[in-house]
Amino acid sequence: MDVAWDNADNVTRGTNYIGKDVMATGRISFQPSDLVDANGNLSSAQQAALQTRLEHIAISGVRNVILNCDHEKLNKDNYYGKPEEWYKVIKASCLYAKKKGFNVITISPFNEPDYDGWGEGTKDHFKAIAKLISEDPVLAGIRISAGNTLNCDMALEWYNHMLPYATEGNTHQLAGSFKIYADFWQKVRNDGNYATAD
Repeated sequence: MDVAWDNADNVTRGTNYIGKDVMATGRISFQPSDLVDANGNLSSAQQAALQTRLEHIAISGVRNVILNCDHEKLNKDNYYGKPEEWYKVIKASCLYAKKKGFNVITISPFNEPDYDGWGEGTKDHFKAIAKLISEDPVLAGIRISAGNTLNCDMALEWYNHMLPYATEGNTHQLAGSFKIYADFWQKVRNDGNYATAD
């Protein structure tokens, strides 16, 4: 179940269709807009955005969530080329979700980074963020997803660049060939990592 693009009606409709008994995970999003404060707290706007997503995903009954980037909220002045700031907002969002009774199982630092229009950053920026996440004992055990690409044909390139920090492979299947998608899936599985598609 997905509330990265937040809509309570979609969650209700999807839950009714799928059934609570078969859903295991949901997807929420963090907002790289304001900077996290000196005490590691999200801004009131970031908290409000995350809170509504958590309330809506709770309709489905799931408690395990994937934390995805809300690239439409990106403030490039605060975040572009600043891995430390990405890491701080991701960690603060994970801790906020945990405080509200949710378990973050996967972090997707960038969302569709192969589409230049979002302007999240480069492969090296993504890798630096993934490294910081992987080194934080508070975030231990949470998978790091890459490349989270729009185009299947770009997924392996972004995923490989994030190794050894990526522990989950993902692509959104919005463009590209099925063969390359299947090859990507097989490579991620051969690495012993999780493979997902949104």
